[in-house]
Amino acid sequence: DMVSITTLRYDCAGDKNWGASLEAFEKAYSLDPNNDGALNNMIYLRKRVCKWESMDALEQRLATRTHAAQKAYFDGGDEVEGVRNGQVNAHPWVFLYLPFSAYLKRRTAEMYNTVLSQNSAVLKEYAQGGGFKRRLRVGFVSSDFRRKATSYLCHRLFEHFDREVLEVFIYATYPDEKGGSEWVKVIREGAEHYVDLHTMPAEKMVERMRKDKPDILLDMDGYANEGERANTLSIARIAPIQIMYFVYMGTLGSKYIDYIITDNVATPPHLALARAEALALPGARAEARRLEGFYGARALRRGIRLHGGRYGATTEQTMGRGAWVAMKGEWGGGPQAVAHTEKLLVMPSTFFPNSMPTMMPLNTPDPRPRHISQNWEGLPAGRFVLCSFNKHLKIDPGLFQVWLNVLVRVPTAVLWLLRFPAQSEDALREIANQRQYGLSSRIFFSNFVDSWQENFRRLKLADLVLDTTVYGAHTGAVDVLWAGVPLLTCMGSYCGDTLDDHQSVPEEAATFNFDHMATRVASSMLVAANLSQDLVVHNMEDYFNQAVRLASDQPYYDHVHTQVKAARTEAGAVWDGRQYARRFTHSLQLAWENLLSGEPPRHIYADKENLLLE
Repeated sequence: DMVSITTLRYDCAGDKNWGASLEAFEKAYSLDPNNDGALNNMIYLRKRVCKWESMDALEQRLATRTHAAQKAYFDGGDEVEGVRNGQVNAHPWVFLYLPFSAYLKRRTAEMYNTVLSQNSAVLKEYAQGGGFKRRLRVGFVSSDFRRKATSYLCHRLFEHFDREVLEVFIYATYPDEKGGSEWVKVIREGAEHYVDLHTMPAEKMVERMRKDKPDILLDMDGYANEGERANTLSIARIAPIQIMYFVYMGTLGSKYIDYIITDNVATPPHLALARAEALALPGARAEARRLEGFYGARALRRGIRLHGGRYGATTEQTMGRGAWVAMKGEWGGGPQAVAHTEKLLVMPSTFFPNSMPTMMPLNTPDPRPRHISQNWEGLPAGRFVLCSFNKHLKIDPGLFQVWLNVLVRVPTAVLWLLRFPAQSEDALREIANQRQYGLSSRIFFSNFVDSWQENFRRLKLADLVLDTTVYGAHTGAVDVLWAGVPLLTCMGSYCGDTLDDHQSVPEEAATFNFDHMATRVASSMLVAANLSQDLVVHNMEDYFNQAVRLASDQPYYDHVHTQVKAARTEAGAVWDGRQYARRFTHSLQLAWENLLSGEPPRHIYADKENLLLE
């Protein structure tokens, strides 16, 4: 049930003893193969420690059973009452890390949120904002206004807002256990109002926020951090407009969240819009006709279906497979075609914030020369260092094989990973040796460090960072690009094995593969920085070939490396905090104007003249 999926996982793994936790759930599943809570947690923990045996079959079983439960719930059936009593077989946060369809993930979030709402004593009635003839009151709600990635990324955001336009409220729902980090201090100084709610139960939190009569509230938690949040915004109407913002890269499935802030790369139309909505987008029909006339309808459909939109493509402005299929009517359309219950609030450039220029100025000296740092980390000198500092939960078997294939093709290359967690190191080494005897000797592991300064400095030892596919780099992508290191990512429908290949999965559950917002954040930043031509690919064959080329063609690598470093001063869309704050404010104003016009929430594009379809 929902308790086992959230609380019990923490009881077992609170000390990060993933192995013992996994053993407990494997035992529970062996005793009852129909225990979907045990199956959900067993898959999650196996991915944590890279125990990938029979993973395809287990994921397929979870997808099939989850879809069956959802069908019974939404269409009526024997399992409806069980769900309403709190029996839910899957957690939406876990599903973000699994190669399931956007449809399946959305339905999982909707069912989960229904259980949250029914089990909550929080009042859900509508709350009117403070009025119209004044500044816009905007509140940010998070349990991570402390030493967490959220504050690391956005602590400089609030000082850039124009106080003549916005009145900003910070609502902290968790204590700053470090005793007041430097980031929290900056947040307090940047916002007009900082309200500490962490001692209050959910009902009192809602009551306190309503006293301020906010016009817009932004949820910066969602179901993130393994689903431990209070999720007050997803189960209560506190402000006239409520928005999901940047931390949780999926839908909440809640009727109380009106929008999700995104951009056209992170969430292109085919990942969020039904067919009729895709056709209504500015420029969509014209773009479809242009591409059809240039390539021919049949050839274009074949090319897009087989190659994910690569034929004649520029990364930013070519229609992708899903958008084209939606417009041509070959895609089912209807509710299963929508990845988000929220409407899209689309910023004109990357939606992902950061505070790097003030945290780590480019002229910051490195206290250790490169060769000393390499020795410190145990890396061999004179090798091309392929790196991934993503947690191992994000690595899937097919992707790891691609990395190993790059090592085999480029003898001078080594692979550098974190012990994240340490329990998976032996498993990954064993898999490497199965691919080629002795290959594990070219894989190096470093310990996770709690110092962002040290983590940032050692990133500079990498030559090329390899992004993961089912769930990509987010905060890590910011660090890598500000360090001036090339980051290779894959964007689109053909970036890995998916459950679309398993015929026994119901058709509705296989409408999409794993292409979703969480896989596209690095692409969002690379497109905004004008680096996508060399560092964003659209299928795993190109991912492998581009990694090999960068690792073996020194002049080409030097060219790309120079571009990445130059983008730190030239790509204001990514690094200019004031510019980001203006774009962000404009997006909020458009949502507010839509409300004042009497219209319900709708998809809003802050820059309709520059619509990116892929």
